[in-house]
Amino acid sequence: MIRFVRTICAAAVGVAVTGSAAGAEQNPHAPAAGSAIARYEWPKQVLELLATIYGEKRKEIDIEDPFDQKCPQVTSLVSSVGDSLGFIVPYFSLVNQPDKGSSVFFAQIGPQNSPDFSFWNESCRYTVTVRRFDIHSAGETEVGPKPVDRKRIQQQIAEDLKAGQTLGKTQSDPEPVRPLPPDAPASTRPFDSGVTRMGMTFDSPMGRIDFAGILYFAPWSVAVHFVNIPKEWTLESRRNYALKAYEIDFSNATARLRFIITKEVYADGLWVKAFSE
Repeated sequence: MIRFVRTICAAAVGVAVTGSAAGAEQNPHAPAAGSAIARYEWPKQVLELLATIYGEKRKEIDIEDPFDQKCPQVTSLVSSVGDSLGFIVPYFSLVNQPDKGSSVFFAQIGPQNSPDFSFWNESCRYTVTVRRFDIHSAGETEVGPKPVDRKRIQQQIAEDLKAGQTLGKTQSDPEPVRPLPPDAPASTRPFDSGVTRMGMTFDSPMGRIDFAGILYFAPWSVAVHFVNIPKEWTLESRRNYALKAYEIDFSNATARLRFIITKEVYADGLWVKAFSE
């Protein structure tokens, strides 16, 4: 089994090196041959090829900038089903950072059903913006977030409050909480269980792109890894120099999902975009 895996890796290395040396599209923003980013291109290509062999898709983007702030290192489940997309982040991943005593916060920012999600600590933050497109014979059409029916939500809240007041009147006095015996040992284990979940709903998309996988932030890179993916689906990444952001596109014949990832650092009292030209 070990020999079989080594053979696959050797073949993958050969394909990756050959592919990077011949027939590559010339990109004026491509990293120089001796740069740190260029040095790690072929290992990433090997990992992407191995993922494809197992029916998976993987894409990693290097984040290189002149700042040295300690940024969040977080792993999140990301899934898309029908018109919904969601993130599930283990609480353990947020509170157990390499720097002792440091924590990461995860929140959906902007209005209700916003496509913007943020992972941040006191000195660095990543914002993930999700966009969706329907693909058809005439091209692509963007599908925005589903509008929020605020009136219906307010009515539901009012009904819930009224029901809670009625229930409180009919209930008897609650049973008092019994204190622990004086000699009961106090627990010293921190609470690191549970998950934080957030998501959004798109407005009646025509195409369907269902998947599950992980999104994770390493010290100097961000990557996605999706499982049980048809071979004909595509996963691409690029650096958007106009937005000073990183983009990951996941597509099939009928739909495309785009993750736009922006890194910002807190410097001299301001949040500034961290992006190397």
